[in-house]
Amino acid sequence: MNSTRLALMLTALGLAAAAAPAGTAVLEPKPVITLPAFNQAGYPNTDVADVNGDGRLDLVLFNYLNGPNRFEVRLNNGDGTFAAPVTTVIPGSAFARMYDFADLNGDAREDAVIAISPGGDNLMVMLGTLSGGFAFHSTLASGGAVSYPLALGDMNADGHTDIVANAGSGISVRLGNGDATFAPPIISGATQGTAGELTLGDVDGDGDLDVISRSTLASTDSALSYYSVSLNDGSGTLSPLPQFTLPVRSFGEHLAQLDSTPAPELVVFGRRGTNFGAGGLFILRWTGTEYVTIHHTPWTSLMGEEFTVADLDADGFAEIVIAQFGQLRIMANDGNAGFPTFTTIAGPDDPYDVLAADLFGTALPDLLAVRDTISGQRSLHPYENVTPVAPTCPADFSGDGVVNTADITAFLAAWFADLSGGTLASDFDGSGVVNASDISAFLGAWFQDLASGC
Repeated sequence: MNSTRLALMLTALGLAAAAAPAGTAVLEPKPVITLPAFNQAGYPNTDVADVNGDGRLDLVLFNYLNGPNRFEVRLNNGDGTFAAPVTTVIPGSAFARMYDFADLNGDAREDAVIAISPGGDNLMVMLGTLSGGFAFHSTLASGGAVSYPLALGDMNADGHTDIVANAGSGISVRLGNGDATFAPPIISGATQGTAGELTLGDVDGDGDLDVISRSTLASTDSALSYYSVSLNDGSGTLSPLPQFTLPVRSFGEHLAQLDSTPAPELVVFGRRGTNFGAGGLFILRWTGTEYVTIHHTPWTSLMGEEFTVADLDADGFAEIVIAQFGQLRIMANDGNAGFPTFTTIAGPDDPYDVLAADLFGTALPDLLAVRDTISGQRSLHPYENVTPVAPTCPADFSGDGVVNTADITAFLAAWFADLSGGTLASDFDGSGVVNASDISAFLGAWFQDLASGC
Protein backbone atom coordinates (compact mmCIF):
# COMPACT_ATOMS: atom_id res chain seq x y z
CA MET A 1 0.00 0.00 0.00
CA ASN A 2 1.48 3.39 -0.93
CA SER A 3 1.76 6.21 1.58
CA THR A 4 -0.84 8.45 -0.06
CA ARG A 5 -3.50 5.73 -0.07
CA LEU A 6 -2.81 4.88 3.59
CA ALA A 7 -3.08 8.55 4.55
CA LEU A 8 -6.44 8.87 2.75
CA MET A 9 -7.78 5.78 4.51
CA LEU A 10 -6.80 7.11 7.93
CA THR A 11 -8.43 10.45 7.16
CA ALA A 12 -11.63 8.68 6.17
CA LEU A 13 -11.56 6.83 9.48
CA GLY A 14 -11.38 10.15 11.29
CA LEU A 15 -7.90 9.55 12.70
CA ALA A 16 -6.23 12.75 11.48
CA ALA A 17 -5.34 15.18 14.28
CA ALA A 18 -6.14 18.87 14.34
CA ALA A 19 -3.63 21.60 15.20
CA ALA A 20 -3.55 22.68 18.84
CA PRO A 21 -3.83 26.39 19.64
CA ALA A 22 -0.71 28.22 20.74
CA GLY A 23 -0.06 28.06 24.48
CA THR A 24 -0.64 30.95 26.85
CA ALA A 25 1.53 31.44 29.91
CA VAL A 26 -0.26 30.99 33.24
CA LEU A 27 1.52 32.37 36.31
CA GLU A 28 0.31 32.12 39.92
CA PRO A 29 1.58 34.50 42.61
CA LYS A 30 3.31 32.94 45.60
CA PRO A 31 3.93 34.41 49.08
CA VAL A 32 5.89 37.66 49.06
CA ILE A 33 9.31 37.62 50.71
CA THR A 34 9.93 40.84 52.65
CA LEU A 35 13.58 41.74 53.14
CA PRO A 36 15.26 44.04 55.67
CA ALA A 37 15.39 47.68 54.62
CA PHE A 38 18.56 49.01 53.04
CA ASN A 39 19.56 52.64 52.98
CA GLN A 40 18.87 54.51 49.78
CA ALA A 41 22.47 54.23 48.58
CA GLY A 42 22.53 50.45 48.90
CA TYR A 43 20.57 48.63 46.23
CA PRO A 44 21.53 44.94 46.50
CA ASN A 45 21.37 42.88 43.33
CA THR A 46 19.05 39.88 43.25
CA ASP A 47 19.93 36.69 41.38
CA VAL A 48 19.41 32.93 41.44
CA ALA A 49 21.89 30.06 41.60
CA ASP A 50 21.99 26.48 42.89
CA VAL A 51 24.52 27.26 45.61
CA ASN A 52 24.30 23.99 47.59
CA GLY A 53 23.91 21.62 44.63
CA ASP A 54 20.50 20.16 45.54
CA GLY A 55 19.05 20.79 42.09
CA ARG A 56 16.94 23.76 43.19
CA LEU A 57 17.65 27.39 42.40
CA ASP A 58 18.28 29.54 45.46
CA LEU A 59 17.81 33.29 45.90
CA VAL A 60 21.05 35.25 46.11
CA LEU A 61 21.29 38.89 47.16
CA PHE A 62 24.61 40.60 46.50
CA ASN A 63 25.06 43.81 48.49
CA TYR A 64 28.04 45.88 47.47
CA LEU A 65 27.22 49.35 48.84
CA ASN A 66 25.40 49.04 52.14
CA GLY A 67 27.79 47.63 54.77
CA PRO A 68 30.39 44.95 54.06
CA ASN A 69 30.33 43.43 50.60
CA ARG A 70 28.44 40.19 51.00
CA PHE A 71 26.26 37.45 49.55
CA GLU A 72 22.98 36.63 51.28
CA VAL A 73 21.66 33.24 50.12
CA ARG A 74 18.14 31.98 50.82
CA LEU A 75 18.06 28.25 50.07
CA ASN A 76 15.09 26.95 48.11
CA ASN A 77 12.99 24.59 50.25
CA GLY A 78 11.40 23.05 47.18
CA ASP A 79 7.84 23.93 48.19
CA GLY A 80 7.72 27.54 47.05
CA THR A 81 9.36 28.88 50.20
CA PHE A 82 12.92 29.88 50.98
CA ALA A 83 15.04 29.48 54.11
CA ALA A 84 16.52 32.22 56.27
CA PRO A 85 19.54 33.90 54.69
CA VAL A 86 23.05 32.50 54.89
CA THR A 87 25.50 35.43 54.76
CA THR A 88 29.01 35.32 53.31
CA VAL A 89 31.19 38.41 53.59
CA ILE A 90 33.53 38.82 50.62
CA PRO A 91 37.01 38.89 52.16
CA GLY A 92 39.55 41.65 51.78
CA SER A 93 37.81 43.69 49.13
CA ALA A 94 36.93 47.35 49.48
CA PHE A 95 35.20 47.18 46.11
CA ALA A 96 33.27 44.22 44.75
CA ARG A 97 30.41 44.82 42.41
CA MET A 98 29.94 42.60 39.39
CA TYR A 99 29.75 38.81 39.57
CA ASP A 100 28.40 35.68 37.93
CA PHE A 101 27.60 32.11 38.99
CA ALA A 102 28.46 28.72 37.48
CA ASP A 103 29.82 25.35 38.56
CA LEU A 104 33.59 25.80 38.24
CA ASN A 105 34.80 22.47 39.66
CA GLY A 106 32.19 19.87 38.70
CA ASP A 107 30.63 19.34 42.14
CA ALA A 108 27.12 20.42 40.98
CA ARG A 109 27.25 23.50 43.23
CA GLU A 110 27.32 26.90 41.57
CA ASP A 111 30.34 28.98 42.46
CA ALA A 112 30.95 32.73 42.19
CA VAL A 113 33.47 34.82 40.30
CA ILE A 114 33.59 38.43 41.47
CA ALA A 115 35.20 41.50 39.95
CA ILE A 116 37.14 43.18 42.74
CA SER A 117 39.39 46.22 43.03
CA PRO A 118 41.12 47.29 39.80
CA GLY A 119 44.75 46.29 39.23
CA GLY A 120 46.69 43.11 39.91
CA ASP A 121 44.61 40.11 40.88
CA ASN A 122 41.24 41.68 40.13
CA LEU A 123 39.08 38.55 40.06
CA MET A 124 38.02 36.48 43.07
CA VAL A 125 36.79 32.88 42.98
CA MET A 126 34.50 31.64 45.76
CA LEU A 127 33.08 28.11 45.85
CA GLY A 128 29.50 27.22 46.77
CA THR A 129 29.07 25.17 49.94
CA LEU A 130 26.51 22.62 51.12
CA SER A 131 25.30 25.06 53.77
CA GLY A 132 24.45 27.68 51.16
CA GLY A 133 27.40 29.99 51.64
CA PHE A 134 30.53 30.66 49.61
CA ALA A 135 34.11 29.81 50.60
CA PHE A 136 37.10 31.80 49.36
CA HIS A 137 39.17 29.85 46.83
CA SER A 138 41.58 32.16 44.99
CA THR A 139 42.24 35.46 43.29
CA LEU A 140 43.53 35.87 39.77
CA ALA A 141 44.08 38.54 37.15
CA SER A 142 41.96 39.40 34.13
CA GLY A 143 45.16 40.37 32.34
CA GLY A 144 44.12 44.02 32.19
CA ALA A 145 43.64 47.03 34.42
CA VAL A 146 40.03 46.13 35.21
CA SER A 147 37.86 43.01 35.36
CA TYR A 148 34.28 44.24 35.07
CA PRO A 149 31.81 43.68 33.63
CA LEU A 150 32.23 39.90 33.58
CA ALA A 151 30.34 36.74 32.60
CA LEU A 152 30.85 32.98 32.80
CA GLY A 153 30.40 30.43 30.02
CA ASP A 154 32.06 27.60 28.10
CA MET A 155 33.95 29.47 25.40
CA ASN A 156 35.78 26.49 23.87
CA ALA A 157 33.09 23.79 24.28
CA ASP A 158 35.25 21.52 26.45
CA GLY A 159 32.61 21.20 29.17
CA HIS A 160 34.42 23.52 31.61
CA THR A 161 33.28 27.00 32.63
CA ASP A 162 35.49 29.89 31.53
CA ILE A 163 35.77 33.48 32.78
CA VAL A 164 35.02 36.32 30.34
CA ALA A 165 35.84 39.82 31.57
CA ASN A 166 36.50 43.31 30.35
CA ALA A 167 40.25 43.85 30.51
CA GLY A 168 40.29 47.46 29.36
CA SER A 169 42.17 46.93 26.10
CA GLY A 170 39.93 44.05 25.06
CA ILE A 171 38.00 41.09 26.39
CA SER A 172 39.82 38.64 28.63
CA VAL A 173 38.98 34.93 28.34
CA ARG A 174 40.45 32.63 30.98
CA LEU A 175 39.73 29.05 29.98
CA GLY A 176 38.67 26.82 32.86
CA ASN A 177 40.44 23.58 33.74
CA GLY A 178 37.35 22.11 35.42
CA ASP A 179 38.80 22.36 38.94
CA ALA A 180 38.26 26.10 39.62
CA THR A 181 41.67 26.94 38.15
CA PHE A 182 42.14 28.76 34.87
CA ALA A 183 44.59 29.09 32.00
CA PRO A 184 46.35 32.43 31.36
CA PRO A 185 44.16 35.14 29.85
CA ILE A 186 43.51 35.46 26.13
CA ILE A 187 42.98 39.16 25.33
CA SER A 188 41.07 39.77 22.11
CA GLY A 189 37.85 41.25 20.78
CA ALA A 190 36.44 44.67 21.64
CA THR A 191 34.98 46.07 24.83
CA GLN A 192 32.84 49.11 25.53
CA GLY A 193 34.37 49.81 28.94
CA THR A 194 33.21 49.38 32.52
CA ALA A 195 29.86 51.23 32.40
CA GLY A 196 27.80 48.40 30.98
CA GLU A 197 27.51 44.65 30.64
CA LEU A 198 28.84 41.60 28.81
CA THR A 199 26.30 39.23 27.26
CA LEU A 200 27.31 35.75 26.12
CA GLY A 201 25.40 33.88 23.45
CA ASP A 202 25.61 32.28 20.03
CA VAL A 203 25.26 35.46 18.00
CA ASP A 204 25.90 33.90 14.58
CA GLY A 205 24.35 30.46 15.12
CA ASP A 206 27.59 28.51 14.67
CA GLY A 207 27.35 26.68 18.01
CA ASP A 208 29.83 28.61 20.17
CA LEU A 209 29.47 31.52 22.57
CA ASP A 210 30.16 35.01 21.27
CA VAL A 211 30.37 38.22 23.31
CA ILE A 212 28.33 41.42 23.18
CA SER A 213 29.78 44.35 25.11
CA ARG A 214 27.63 47.37 25.93
CA SER A 215 28.16 50.74 27.56
CA THR A 216 25.50 53.38 28.16
CA LEU A 217 25.79 57.14 28.17
CA ALA A 218 25.29 58.19 31.79
CA SER A 219 22.90 61.09 31.21
CA THR A 220 19.19 61.62 31.70
CA ASP A 221 19.21 64.12 28.81
CA SER A 222 20.33 61.62 26.19
CA ALA A 223 19.60 57.93 25.76
CA LEU A 224 22.42 56.22 23.88
CA SER A 225 23.99 52.78 24.26
CA TYR A 226 27.12 51.59 22.45
CA TYR A 227 27.55 47.97 21.37
CA SER A 228 30.46 45.84 20.21
CA VAL A 229 30.04 42.26 18.98
CA SER A 230 33.04 39.91 19.14
CA LEU A 231 32.72 36.56 17.39
CA ASN A 232 34.32 33.46 18.88
CA ASP A 233 36.46 31.19 16.69
CA GLY A 234 35.62 28.26 18.96
CA SER A 235 38.80 28.45 21.01
CA GLY A 236 37.97 31.54 23.07
CA THR A 237 39.73 33.96 20.71
CA LEU A 238 37.42 36.78 19.64
CA SER A 239 37.21 38.88 16.48
CA PRO A 240 35.55 42.30 16.87
CA LEU A 241 32.97 43.72 14.49
CA PRO A 242 32.21 47.42 13.96
CA GLN A 243 30.49 49.25 16.83
CA PHE A 244 26.82 50.17 16.58
CA THR A 245 24.52 52.31 18.73
CA LEU A 246 20.90 52.31 19.86
CA PRO A 247 18.96 55.35 21.17
CA VAL A 248 18.23 53.81 24.58
CA ARG A 249 19.53 53.83 28.17
CA SER A 250 19.60 50.07 28.28
CA PHE A 251 18.39 48.05 31.27
CA GLY A 252 20.11 45.02 29.77
CA GLU A 253 20.31 42.66 26.83
CA HIS A 254 19.02 39.16 26.14
CA LEU A 255 19.81 36.78 23.31
CA ALA A 256 16.75 34.60 22.74
CA GLN A 257 15.13 32.46 20.08
CA LEU A 258 12.14 34.48 18.91
CA ASP A 259 11.51 32.72 15.59
CA SER A 260 12.78 29.84 13.47
CA THR A 261 15.84 31.60 12.05
CA PRO A 262 19.12 29.86 12.99
CA ALA A 263 20.57 32.62 15.16
CA PRO A 264 18.87 34.07 18.26
CA GLU A 265 17.57 37.62 18.26
CA LEU A 266 19.03 40.39 20.43
CA VAL A 267 16.43 42.02 22.69
CA VAL A 268 17.17 45.39 24.32
CA PHE A 269 14.92 47.47 26.57
CA GLY A 270 15.50 50.73 28.42
CA ARG A 271 14.56 54.30 29.16
CA ARG A 272 14.34 57.25 26.83
CA GLY A 273 16.32 60.46 27.17
CA THR A 274 14.84 63.84 28.01
CA ASN A 275 16.23 65.46 24.87
CA PHE A 276 17.48 62.55 22.75
CA GLY A 277 16.70 58.87 22.36
CA ALA A 278 13.25 57.27 22.21
CA GLY A 279 14.27 54.32 24.39
CA GLY A 280 11.87 51.40 24.63
CA LEU A 281 12.00 47.88 23.20
CA PHE A 282 14.34 46.96 20.36
CA ILE A 283 14.52 43.57 18.63
CA LEU A 284 17.53 43.02 16.40
CA ARG A 285 18.20 40.19 13.95
CA TRP A 286 21.61 38.89 12.90
CA THR A 287 22.09 39.13 9.12
CA GLY A 288 25.31 37.14 8.97
CA THR A 289 27.54 40.19 9.28
CA GLU A 290 25.69 42.63 11.56
CA TYR A 291 22.57 43.30 13.64
CA VAL A 292 19.63 45.16 12.13
CA THR A 293 16.58 46.40 14.06
CA ILE A 294 13.40 44.58 13.03
CA HIS A 295 11.12 46.01 15.74
CA HIS A 296 11.00 49.07 17.97
CA THR A 297 8.37 50.16 20.47
CA PRO A 298 9.14 53.55 22.14
CA TRP A 299 9.51 53.63 25.91
CA THR A 300 6.52 55.98 26.27
CA SER A 301 4.29 53.14 24.98
CA LEU A 302 5.60 50.69 27.57
CA MET A 303 6.77 52.75 30.59
CA GLY A 304 8.66 49.81 32.05
CA GLU A 305 11.51 49.65 34.54
CA GLU A 306 13.13 46.27 33.91
CA PHE A 307 12.55 43.26 31.68
CA THR A 308 13.41 39.65 31.04
CA VAL A 309 13.02 37.21 28.16
CA ALA A 310 12.01 33.53 28.53
CA ASP A 311 9.98 30.82 26.80
CA LEU A 312 7.13 30.81 29.30
CA ASP A 313 4.75 28.55 27.35
CA ALA A 314 7.35 25.98 26.16
CA ASP A 315 6.60 26.47 22.47
CA GLY A 316 10.24 27.07 21.52
CA PHE A 317 9.89 30.84 21.17
CA ALA A 318 10.58 33.30 23.97
CA GLU A 319 8.16 35.80 25.48
CA ILE A 320 9.13 39.26 26.76
CA VAL A 321 8.19 40.31 30.30
CA ILE A 322 8.33 44.00 31.26
CA ALA A 323 8.04 45.16 34.87
CA GLN A 324 5.70 48.13 34.94
CA PHE A 325 4.33 50.02 37.94
CA GLY A 326 1.94 47.65 39.68
CA GLN A 327 1.99 44.93 37.04
CA LEU A 328 4.02 42.59 34.84
CA ARG A 329 3.32 42.87 31.13
CA ILE A 330 3.78 39.53 29.34
CA MET A 331 4.16 39.98 25.59
CA ALA A 332 3.12 36.82 23.73
CA ASN A 333 5.35 35.69 20.87
CA ASP A 334 3.60 34.68 17.63
CA GLY A 335 6.57 32.51 16.61
CA ASN A 336 7.81 35.06 14.09
CA ALA A 337 9.46 37.52 16.51
CA GLY A 338 6.19 39.43 16.63
CA PHE A 339 4.32 40.36 19.80
CA PRO A 340 0.82 41.38 18.73
CA THR A 341 -0.87 40.62 22.07
CA PHE A 342 -0.05 40.83 25.74
CA THR A 343 -1.49 39.98 29.13
CA THR A 344 -0.82 41.56 32.51
CA ILE A 345 -0.63 40.16 36.01
CA ALA A 346 -0.55 42.13 39.23
CA GLY A 347 2.98 43.03 40.25
CA PRO A 348 4.75 45.20 42.79
CA ASP A 349 4.76 48.95 42.72
CA ASP A 350 8.26 50.44 42.43
CA PRO A 351 9.59 47.44 40.43
CA TYR A 352 13.37 47.23 40.46
CA ASP A 353 14.01 44.00 38.58
CA VAL A 354 12.33 40.91 37.13
CA LEU A 355 14.00 37.52 36.65
CA ALA A 356 12.96 34.32 34.87
CA ALA A 357 14.18 30.99 36.29
CA ASP A 358 12.82 27.57 37.26
CA LEU A 359 12.32 28.28 40.97
CA PHE A 360 9.62 25.64 41.57
CA GLY A 361 11.10 22.64 39.75
CA THR A 362 8.50 22.33 37.00
CA ALA A 363 11.04 22.66 34.15
CA LEU A 364 9.30 25.90 33.15
CA PRO A 365 10.69 29.38 33.82
CA ASP A 366 8.97 31.06 36.76
CA LEU A 367 9.12 34.80 37.41
CA LEU A 368 10.59 36.75 40.31
CA ALA A 369 9.73 40.45 40.52
CA VAL A 370 11.75 42.67 42.84
CA ARG A 371 10.24 45.69 44.60
CA ASP A 372 12.49 48.43 45.90
CA THR A 373 11.17 51.69 47.34
CA ILE A 374 13.15 54.89 47.53
CA SER A 375 13.58 54.28 51.26
CA GLY A 376 15.30 50.96 50.56
CA GLN A 377 12.47 48.60 51.51
CA ARG A 378 12.79 45.54 49.29
CA SER A 379 10.51 42.57 48.71
CA LEU A 380 10.61 39.60 46.35
CA HIS A 381 7.46 38.57 44.50
CA PRO A 382 7.62 35.03 43.04
CA TYR A 383 5.20 33.67 40.44
CA GLU A 384 4.95 29.97 39.66
CA ASN A 385 4.56 29.04 36.01
CA VAL A 386 1.68 26.55 35.81
CA THR A 387 1.20 26.76 32.05
CA PRO A 388 -0.22 23.54 30.56
CA VAL A 389 2.49 22.13 28.31
CA ALA A 390 1.64 20.25 25.14
CA PRO A 391 2.82 16.64 25.21
CA THR A 392 5.94 15.57 23.33
CA CYS A 393 4.91 14.12 19.97
CA PRO A 394 7.50 11.67 18.56
CA ALA A 395 5.32 10.90 15.53
CA ASP A 396 5.40 14.52 14.30
CA PHE A 397 7.64 13.32 11.47
CA SER A 398 6.95 16.30 9.21
CA GLY A 399 7.91 18.70 12.01
CA ASP A 400 4.92 20.98 11.58
CA GLY A 401 3.87 20.77 15.22
CA VAL A 402 0.78 18.67 14.46
CA VAL A 403 0.39 14.89 14.31
CA ASN A 404 -1.80 13.92 11.36
CA THR A 405 -1.74 11.86 8.17
CA ALA A 406 0.92 14.12 6.67
CA ASP A 407 3.36 12.56 9.11
CA ILE A 408 2.56 9.08 7.81
CA THR A 409 3.10 10.29 4.27
CA ALA A 410 6.43 11.87 5.22
CA PHE A 411 7.55 8.82 7.18
CA LEU A 412 6.76 6.30 4.44
CA ALA A 413 8.44 8.48 1.83
CA ALA A 414 11.56 8.53 3.99
CA TRP A 415 11.26 4.79 4.65
CA PHE A 416 11.22 3.90 0.94
CA ALA A 417 14.05 6.36 0.28
CA ASP A 418 16.10 4.75 3.04
CA LEU A 419 15.57 1.27 1.60
CA SER A 420 16.79 2.34 -1.82
CA GLY A 421 19.54 4.67 -0.64
CA GLY A 422 20.90 2.90 2.42
CA THR A 423 20.15 5.86 4.71
CA LEU A 424 18.59 5.79 8.18
CA ALA A 425 16.22 8.77 8.36
CA SER A 426 13.27 6.47 9.13
CA ASP A 427 15.08 4.23 11.65
CA PHE A 428 12.31 4.96 14.14
CA ASP A 429 13.12 2.18 16.59
CA GLY A 430 16.82 3.12 16.67
CA SER A 431 18.01 -0.37 15.70
CA GLY A 432 20.47 0.87 13.08
CA VAL A 433 18.52 -0.94 10.37
CA VAL A 434 15.53 0.26 8.36
CA ASN A 435 12.92 -2.47 8.07
CA ALA A 436 9.25 -3.23 8.77
CA SER A 437 9.72 -2.88 12.53
CA ASP A 438 10.25 0.84 12.04
CA ILE A 439 6.80 1.11 10.43
CA SER A 440 5.26 -0.73 13.38
CA ALA A 441 7.11 1.50 15.87
CA PHE A 442 6.10 4.66 14.03
CA LEU A 443 2.43 3.74 13.75
CA GLY A 444 2.34 2.77 17.42
CA ALA A 445 3.72 6.18 18.33
CA TRP A 446 1.36 7.88 15.87
CA PHE A 447 -1.77 6.38 17.45
CA GLN A 448 -0.40 7.10 20.94
CA ASP A 449 0.23 10.73 20.01
CA LEU A 450 -3.32 11.08 18.73
CA ALA A 451 -4.67 9.67 21.98
CA SER A 452 -2.55 12.06 24.05
CA GLY A 453 -3.76 15.11 22.17
CA CYS A 454 -0.82 15.86 19.89
